[in-house]
Amino acid sequence: MEFRVENVELPVWEISSWRDLAVMHIDDTSYITATGCPVCGNAETQPLSEVRTLKQRGLETHFCLNCEHIFFNRYPDEGWFTEFYKETKDDNSGVNNSLKRRIKRYLRNKPFLYDIWLKRLLARHRSAATLNAVLKEVMADASREYYVNTGLSWLAQPRVKNVLEIGCGSGETLHFFKSHGLSPVGTEASPKRVELCRAEGLNVKEVPLSDMSSVASLGPFDLITSAHVLEHIIDLNSHLSQIQELSHDSTYLYFEVPNALQENMFSRAYNPSHAHVFSLRSLTHLLAKFGFTVIRVFQDLNTHVLAIRSTSGSPNLGTKEALSTNRFAQGLSELRKNLGQRIRIRFAAMDFHTEITNLDTGDEIFRYDPGFPTRELPETHLVALQGILQADSAASPDSLIFLHDGDKAPIII
Repeated sequence: MEFRVENVELPVWEISSWRDLAVMHIDDTSYITATGCPVCGNAETQPLSEVRTLKQRGLETHFCLNCEHIFFNRYPDEGWFTEFYKETKDDNSGVNNSLKRRIKRYLRNKPFLYDIWLKRLLARHRSAATLNAVLKEVMADASREYYVNTGLSWLAQPRVKNVLEIGCGSGETLHFFKSHGLSPVGTEASPKRVELCRAEGLNVKEVPLSDMSSVASLGPFDLITSAHVLEHIIDLNSHLSQIQELSHDSTYLYFEVPNALQENMFSRAYNPSHAHVFSLRSLTHLLAKFGFTVIRVFQDLNTHVLAIRSTSGSPNLGTKEALSTNRFAQGLSELRKNLGQRIRIRFAAMDFHTEITNLDTGDEIFRYDPGFPTRELPETHLVALQGILQADSAASPDSLIFLHDGDKAPIII
């Protein structure tokens, strides 16, 4: 299949609710430091920013000059992330077991009403357009290869049937795959979400991301998918090694991660939940390490990569894919004009919106505005941090330190 990158326009839905923001702190004993780029292993990485106080170093953001990967060089350990996701993802999922959900489940057991619900679900699925395009590509490519290799061009038996979704959440994408006649299996670390999925008749296994060996007996899989999971994985090499073991020689692999061009790098500097910001270069490099060749890339607000297990190698995507890094560098350059002065960083609504103000002059010196009015948001959706801008000339001439008040370096979740 010819490699190409294309943009996909998806419907934009009005967001009616936002998660509250909170400022937290991490003990020094829960921080660990990387020894190089987690994707390509390059030891020479460029520091971008550091969040700290006079008494504690916090999150440190680095950029790999080799594969253009952005990552935390100093970040919380796996134990902290386990507790974080338990509190924010698992404990809050109880609302899904409400009376409203039980009524929906009852209605979906009625064939006619189920068809209506499924059409509505697929229409509103955040990646339905891209998933449809991916499945079309996979089916066409798999059938084409089968026909050519066997000479039985009159047979129309698609090779893709057995599907694994890693981190299936509440099961929307599994329903999507079932609607296309596939046999999907989901893995999910949250016991509550597993229970909810199983109540809807979905085949979901309670499996930690750190060890997926318990689903090996169900494989190998023809298609493995994962949406908005990879950027949360600390040990990328271990994760991809497990995926490799669950695949066969012609397995297709689909990843959906945030589009680096859409990432607000200043908010990412304070939010450890996304351990990685993938450029196309770093993502294709990672997949190639484990024998997967990228054959298609779709980009909208997210980056969707379709790959196949192959030995032919991935395409060279150049060295200027991570334009978001240039934006971040430009922002740091503007902030550098305010060294030694007090600033206020204001985040709004899940940290998408960012305003940085020079408190000494009252001037706004940086703004990242995704287009929604912060004035209409309640105070629980807004956080503000104050501190002093400093240069980190010892690490890099372009790096900045956000030196905050207090004893412990802040993070935002």
